[in-house]
Amino acid sequence: IRRFRTKLISMGMCGYDRVIVEPSGIFDVDEFFDVLHEEPLDNWYEIGNVIAVVDAERLLVSFNPNHQRNVNTGDLYEPKPIYDKRKGWEGEAIFGRKDNKERPNDKDGNPLVYALKQIYGWEFENPQRDIPALFRRFVAIAHKIDKSYDTIITVPSTSSLNDKFTDNMERIIRTKHRLLGLYEKMSKDDVWMTCIDFDLAEADGISRDKLIKILRLCFDKMPRRMFTYKTIPVRFRKYITQSFEFDDFAIGDADMINDKNVLILDDTIATGKTVSEIAKLTVDTFSPKKVTIITLFSALHK
Repeated sequence: IRRFRTKLISMGMCGYDRVIVEPSGIFDVDEFFDVLHEEPLDNWYEIGNVIAVVDAERLLVSFNPNHQRNVNTGDLYEPKPIYDKRKGWEGEAIFGRKDNKERPNDKDGNPLVYALKQIYGWEFENPQRDIPALFRRFVAIAHKIDKSYDTIITVPSTSSLNDKFTDNMERIIRTKHRLLGLYEKMSKDDVWMTCIDFDLAEADGISRDKLIKILRLCFDKMPRRMFTYKTIPVRFRKYITQSFEFDDFAIGDADMINDKNVLILDDTIATGKTVSEIAKLTVDTFSPKKVTIITLFSALHK
């Protein structure tokens, strides 16, 4: 990534403002966009002026429990979840994602996660073999999780992986209640108007004008009316103070949360921003006895 950044700087100094990148070096889309927001590149380029045409060939990954380069799926004989406390909230993960030393800026995933989510062109080399093997490991670890939860809350997501994860966790833990639609994503216009922390950005040395310029491009790239973190580089997500809101029509669900052990489920953690926001909303709105977060994949661990 350093060579890529250096080459863009060199081309910017030569006056080029539109660049087409040969795709073999673009391993992670988020990392590719992050570079364009770093100084001095943000003065020369913007998203849309530097492009890469990818998906020229199939990107394949296989599940091999004996060689886990970027993900830890636990011990075969003593399966157990991974403790994964995030932003002050107690949590566990079924599988652990390991930091990739070759790509230290990657915070969102790896090929195994991408194949499960069917994004960025990644697929399982042999889905009839790999997916059942991974699922068997998932079940063995999930059965080791404490079963004393009363209510499941699922983080709103467009990912089908999140729905499958929640369905299977519910079969194993068997809580009394599962709440869908308790929270809803805010519109990107509402987030833009009320939920950007300019003071925090200025404390980090980022001016108001620069943050507006960066986030405006990110918001314009959001494909729908609703807000999503997917188009915002990881290092800028902390300046968004809120992206979910309580559904007023779900006030009748209070009895399923007050004085109950609540479990919040999400498929993958990047920075923990989304799940911690849902946990805080739950505590601020209701009076649960305890809130725990469980994810399919942990945040990155060194």
